[in-house]
Amino acid sequence: MDTLAGGLRRDAAGPGRYLSRLAAAVLAPIGLAGYLGYVAVATHRLTGWFWIENHIFHMTFDWGVGTLRLVKDVFLDKPSVAQLLVVLIIVAAVVLTLWTLTERIPVY
Repeated sequence: MDTLAGGLRRDAAGPGRYLSRLAAAVLAPIGLAGYLGYVAVATHRLTGWFWIENHIFHMTFDWGVGTLRLVKDVFLDKPSVAQLLVVLIIVAAVVLTLWTLTERIPVY
């Protein structure tokens, strides 16, 4: 067994390890395709999931307009605790992303 940085151990590479990774890589898309197929059968539409997003949830891709509207409303109105937490997470994600771009990323 090899020891990696931070005390993590790496077991010797064996065929079982690669077979489990291969099985996960094959099964994950099959599960997604199965779920999308189930939704297509349930809605009687080939694009059932997208129809549900547009017509039931009223969610469309708006290039971030809805997010900017939420941030503006939180700063100008009386926000709920949930809205305030969402905006704080969005702001933190943007700040951390910009900070990451200024740092040197280690290559392993």
